[in-house]
Amino acid sequence: SNEMTIVVYDAPSQMMGMVAWAFLYYGHWDVRLLDGGFGKWSREQRPVSTETPDYPYTHFVPAPEEAIYCSLDQARAAASQPNTVFWDTRTLEEFEGASRSYEAPPRLGRIPGAVHLHWEDLIDTNTKTLKPAEELRPLLISKGITPDSEVHTY
Repeated sequence: SNEMTIVVYDAPSQMMGMVAWAFLYYGHWDVRLLDGGFGKWSREQRPVSTETPDYPYTHFVPAPEEAIYCSLDQARAAASQPNTVFWDTRTLEEFEGASRSYEAPPRLGRIPGAVHLHWEDLIDTNTKTLKPAEELRPLLISKGITPDSEVHTY
């Protein structure tokens, strides 16, 4: 329902973010990512179950939040604004136009002026959790991704 807390976990990290974004886009603001996923949950010996829960039937009413979506026309208009940052979260090879990891038209490359910071650079490789804010802040700032920027990611 619209009042439930939703916790997304154990898809590849990039997919978790996309699932969470989809809930946000459709107006469900109480959505969370389980940092470290089921792997961390298990390593910490937290309780697990193999039983299928029986949730009561409920109803979700989507209310798309256009403010978190960037259309092609909006991107074109934003590209000329000084406080706009296009953050390319793909691999360096994709950013440089050397390859792509998804089916798309045969055109390779990036949005002109976009900054590159691969989404995996936000993850601690040992713990598979998001890096702490004190590490992320300077990393993001070094790419021009600041609190006063309008950031569009892809």
